[in-house]
Amino acid sequence: MAVRTTFVDKWNYTNRKRIKQKPELFIVEQVSRTPNTVNLRVQWDQAEILKESRVDPSIKRLLVLDVLFLGNTQRLELPEGGAAEEFVIEECPDNAILEFRLKLVSNEEETRGVLLAATSPFKLKTGLGPNEGSFVTSGFFHPELSDSLGSRIWAVTWPAPDAPVISLNRSYFEKSKDKPYFAAHLFPEILRAVIGGILLRNDDLEVIEEQSAADEWLNFVEQILEFPLRGDDAELEAGNEERLELVEKIVSAFADRKWRNGNTLLEELI
Repeated sequence: MAVRTTFVDKWNYTNRKRIKQKPELFIVEQVSRTPNTVNLRVQWDQAEILKESRVDPSIKRLLVLDVLFLGNTQRLELPEGGAAEEFVIEECPDNAILEFRLKLVSNEEETRGVLLAATSPFKLKTGLGPNEGSFVTSGFFHPELSDSLGSRIWAVTWPAPDAPVISLNRSYFEKSKDKPYFAAHLFPEILRAVIGGILLRNDDLEVIEEQSAADEWLNFVEQILEFPLRGDDAELEAGNEERLELVEKIVSAFADRKWRNGNTLLEELI
């Protein structure tokens, strides 16, 4: 089956819904790679994607996989329904890091180009098969190392309501980054500060800019911790007290999740 590949620059993100990154919905695997090409195997079930993302199946649409590398976006249009096919990404140097987004796009005459639903950006794992998961959300935790925090270990500042900036004490980071207590000590509290700040500084989460720092943190909470904060399934109250209660539930879910070796962060520590 012929699949059209195009290069694109922009897309419309109006009223988008979320496509969760689940193997039963889609899988992206790297089959092989040469100095200038990448062979990908993509498996998808469009009916399940529509059901999970709650996109009206009567809408004319395209299911596309955007492949981003070296500042370019190469778009693969996936055939209607569901299948497993291989695609070749050309003019892709072997040192280029690929990032992916799966999108449902309106193909109706009056709304052509409107994004109906999308995943967060994700990158391939290496050496893992479909039963173990073949994609991973791209990293978004990029703290700044600081020499001016004094006795504080970390801090969060807000240049804008959707732009949390995390600073870590450089001395603490260099001495502790490889220690088992590092993640358990820092991550839950930073998550509480960042998500609490986002929820209290932004009345309407739907208008947060795509791919901003706040958007990436919300994607993590929505897709990894599975707390719907935007869209039709959103469980978000208007009051600050209710939002702070939700923050505590999110932090508890993070702390209870088994991240490494089948252990929570605390179990890994002790």
